[in-house]
Amino acid sequence: MSSTSLRILTTKIPNSLPSTKAVASSLKSTNLSFFIFSKPVSFQRIPTKTQPLLASSPSSSMSLQPIEELPPKLQEIIKLFQSVQEPKAKYEQLLFYGKNLKPLDSEFKTRENKVEGCVSQVWVRAYLDLEKNVVFEADSDSVLTKGLAALLVQGLSGRPVEEVLRVSPDFIVLLGLQQSLTPSRNNGFLNMLKLMQKKALGLYLEALKLLVTILLRA
Repeated sequence: MSSTSLRILTTKIPNSLPSTKAVASSLKSTNLSFFIFSKPVSFQRIPTKTQPLLASSPSSSMSLQPIEELPPKLQEIIKLFQSVQEPKAKYEQLLFYGKNLKPLDSEFKTRENKVEGCVSQVWVRAYLDLEKNVVFEADSDSVLTKGLAALLVQGLSGRPVEEVLRVSPDFIVLLGLQQSLTPSRNNGFLNMLKLMQKKALGLYLEALKLLVTILLRA
């Protein structure tokens, strides 16, 4: 099965997000008495759409996200995989990543952290560090799938929410993993990215909601 036959769901992400500091400054100059939360604050479900995975051919490469727009660590990983020509060597590199991924505590292996649509069981956890950057942790019952998760954990952790959300799922084409993975593994990998981005956006919204609550009480 060629990579062009794959179908993935991608999260529709806003182009930019205001910082919590900017929001705080804006709210401080606003008459907060106009805001009446008669019901619990809720956020609308993120809309999704189906989008084909681009093929790794010269004609389609023009539409791929430029590698320079990706997080620095992810750029390094992509360049590493691009320097390896043999699919078997790429596969072995994934196994190496999997064997060295720090195990996820059992308390975080919950339903809300589980990645849907994967051949193996995969869990992803996300939280913000002191600098408000996203940190990811992951685990799987399969060494290969754990390697895919480790690739994303290393490539995306320690970056701002907005930067994580800007990562396009077609970067797998830049990795050149299509020949090393089955279609189901490819889709599982992209579902991991989708969940990571969803969690990153959720963390941003939670922080924003907390900030609004604090300012309303001030």
